[in-house]
Amino acid sequence: LCVILMPVLCAEIVQTIKIEGLDILSESVVEQYIDISVGQNATEQDVANQIKRLYESGLFHQVEVDVKNGVLEIGLHEQPVIQNIEIESNVIPEKEIRKNLRQSALVRGEVLNEFVLVQNTKVLLHNLRHSGHQDAVVDYQIERIDEKRANIKLTVTEGAKTKLRYIEVVGEFTPRGGIAIYPYSSQSNSEKKFKELLEKRRLNYAPGAYTMPLSRVY
Repeated sequence: LCVILMPVLCAEIVQTIKIEGLDILSESVVEQYIDISVGQNATEQDVANQIKRLYESGLFHQVEVDVKNGVLEIGLHEQPVIQNIEIESNVIPEKEIRKNLRQSALVRGEVLNEFVLVQNTKVLLHNLRHSGHQDAVVDYQIERIDEKRANIKLTVTEGAKTKLRYIEVVGEFTPRGGIAIYPYSSQSNSEKKFKELLEKRRLNYAPGAYTMPLSRVY
């Protein structure tokens, strides 16, 4: 990624705007991200903000902006076009993933917008975890074929699951003027050391024996 800030020694009134370097995108697309307008007295900060704005569009990997003799010159190097999208998923159907990508214009033949791709993967991961796939992992790779083409590989996996070996729940309920209650429950898997721990803890249990000081709770 390369962002070039050309020096502007003083503010200058913009009389016309010139856009160069487009092979895929139309000028009307770029104009959506141009904040400096004709007639504006453009300062160094305006130019810096314009570069940032174009970069944040995610459509360009190099941006050059300068004001010379009343001309706002914008030089752009576009991101590559998506040649192919490979999807590997053992969690949700590939068709569903492609539908979401399509809604974000992440399809073959479109300019690769990595910001949109990152946001799409974050939303996908959030939805998976919200639906119960707590260990899901969403990852992507971009493979540059050449200056103008790239492939995307999107991987969605269940991830490594946490194995529960031993669990113990200790409670304390002491109502005013009532009888204290100390609920206790424990369980282990089939491993010998955890079965022995389970037996030992149950044999040594007495009401209130495993409760902790309230100062550690509150």
